[in-house]
Amino acid sequence: MNTVKQFLIMLWSACPYTMLGKKTYHSFKGTAPAAPVSDIESKLAVQARIGWAIILVGFFCPFFWITLFSGVRGEMLYFNAAHSGFVMLFGIGYLLRVRYIIAKIRKNKIKAP
Repeated sequence: MNTVKQFLIMLWSACPYTMLGKKTYHSFKGTAPAAPVSDIESKLAVQARIGWAIILVGFFCPFFWITLFSGVRGEMLYFNAAHSGFVMLFGIGYLLRVRYIIAKIRKNKIKAP
């Protein structure tokens, strides 16, 4: 249950409107959000957002949804569904790779005195 909650929080924080709301809140309040520890982590955080964007592009692929809602059945629908699925899988793989690198960097920083 805790991992599902963390996943939903992570998904919510990847939303552009949530990011905009946080920036607006911090600018009015006069505080800055906690920044990543290093420049490398900052760049990797941007790459993680790119991974989320690739996943969303695969999910909201207009070719698939137009095909689905226009009533097309058969090979064309399967092709568009497979294409959208492959794009989403690529985004998931990219995101997992970046998250693994971030975790590895943070683990090495904690171990080193």
